[in-house]
Amino acid sequence: MQNSLPRWATSESPTNPHMETILNYAFTTGNQHLDWFVRHKETGIKTLVALLSAEFAIAGVHFSGRLPAGLAIPAEIILGFLAIALTRLAVKTCSRAYLAWLEHVVLTHKAVWAMGLAESVNVAPASDNSPTCPVRDDESFFIPRYVSSSANARTTTEFVQRHLRARGNTLFTAKRTLLVLCIIAVLGATSLVGAMWVMGQTTKRPRATIESALMFKDQENLTARQPCGASLRCPLSV
Repeated sequence: MQNSLPRWATSESPTNPHMETILNYAFTTGNQHLDWFVRHKETGIKTLVALLSAEFAIAGVHFSGRLPAGLAIPAEIILGFLAIALTRLAVKTCSRAYLAWLEHVVLTHKAVWAMGLAESVNVAPASDNSPTCPVRDDESFFIPRYVSSSANARTTTEFVQRHLRARGNTLFTAKRTLLVLCIIAVLGATSLVGAMWVMGQTTKRPRATIESALMFKDQENLTARQPCGASLRCPLSV
């Protein structure tokens, strides 16, 4: 029996009287880390949306003629790089908070198992063969999925890393959302910079054409005002 116990448990000493306190601590602290994860995710999403809005706002001010390209283009480039940096920061903070929550999930499972709630529990005699018993075929009093998920891992690190790499969980969805918004922000900044540059090039050409035409017109007027003797041959001379 002793060999079947985990390394962190023993049956030779009395039951730890503080196990319920540990369970409350793991549950409360784990929820705090989960709240921080949600905050980091929402802050990252709101920040990227704000950057994307700023990109289009700067472009609108530039295209309306109130902001020169020399200021608008560097601002768009800065916002693009800022989106990449803030996305990396948001992913990192979300991962750290999610990791801390998973560690406290394991601690909760340990406390539940140590209190005997992961197996069958003693009930009142009046509850025997009660037709109103919920989920009668469950193999444990605690949520079976949680019991089996932690029982399949040998260490806390293995449990945590397995869920961090899992696809389809909350962390994976948060990372994918942040990455998509980052790509949109970077592509948006790149497209707007390209549009500003192209528009700047197209507006320079008509101005150059108009200036050339005015210079040619001035040259014609100057030639027309020259005296007859100034030309090589005067048409009125005989």
